[in-house]
Amino acid sequence: MLSTVSRFPESDRRGAITLSCFAVVWAAAGASALPDPFGWIVLADAVAVAGIIGLRAQRAPRTSSGPPPAAMRRFAVVNVAQAAAIALAVGVLGALGAGAAIPGVVAGVVALHFVPLAEAFGQPLYRRLAAGLGVVATAGLVLAALADAWALGAVGCGAAALLLAAAYQLADSPYRALTPHPR
Repeated sequence: MLSTVSRFPESDRRGAITLSCFAVVWAAAGASALPDPFGWIVLADAVAVAGIIGLRAQRAPRTSSGPPPAAMRRFAVVNVAQAAAIALAVGVLGALGAGAAIPGVVAGVVALHFVPLAEAFGQPLYRRLAAGLGVVATAGLVLAALADAWALGAVGCGAAALLLAAAYQLADSPYRALTPHPR
């Protein structure tokens, strides 16, 4: 199994909760493109899984006070840059009439934002999450070019699934940090 134990287990706990919340947002976006009742099923499942992950993360043992101030400054800068890039992309693509490409581009920006966060928080899982979201983003752009009706559903559901999987691993990370593993 690939390691998900970071230098800052407390930030893993917080990250699990944050990723779960954003997974629900992506699931809602993806579900909106699916026919009934499938959209509702996807959304209900995402909310249930996110809730379970959130409870697991909340109950995780507190192992540290969290990451150092430098990591939190990088987190702030990266997220402000991400928000600006998303706003710019949505504005430009919307003005160009290329709305179907928005989910793929947004997923690509989100993927890229995890690269510097992996280093800031010492969390290798964020690199793998970035790669997975990059694949989802690429698929979304291809679908937008071929059959734009599928792009939002595929990107939303794909991103939600990846974020929930990563959130689960992060929620479990503080427990693994305290448990010796046989080699």
